[in-house]
Amino acid sequence: MPTGVRLSAAGEIFLHHIRQQLSDLERVKSQIDDLAGERRGHIAIACSQALLTDFLPKQIAIYRSAHPAVTFSVYLRDRVAAEKALAEMSADLALVFEPVERSEFQVLHSVQQPVCVVMKQS
Repeated sequence: MPTGVRLSAAGEIFLHHIRQQLSDLERVKSQIDDLAGERRGHIAIACSQALLTDFLPKQIAIYRSAHPAVTFSVYLRDRVAAEKALAEMSADLALVFEPVERSEFQVLHSVQQPVCVVMKQS
């Protein structure tokens, strides 16, 4: 929203409803395409800097090799901003460390992350 303009409570509810409907429509289109044998669509991902250089590009490449008609947008976000993007439906997926438990979110996969300590040799 432009600076200084705020939605009323009813406006916020309506905006959330519209975003939900648009998200549902895209999901239905994708499911119909899946029936035709080719998965297609667009996935918006919000994630931290730590995942951008190595992990995420490899995972996207693996997925795209199996589903070349799927496109991706990747947005650098901290945990709070990634979860906000997910809640506002501007991201389809958030990759975060230590997610906040929210009833509207579902954890699809979780892995343990090793921590490495690096120091000068001398």
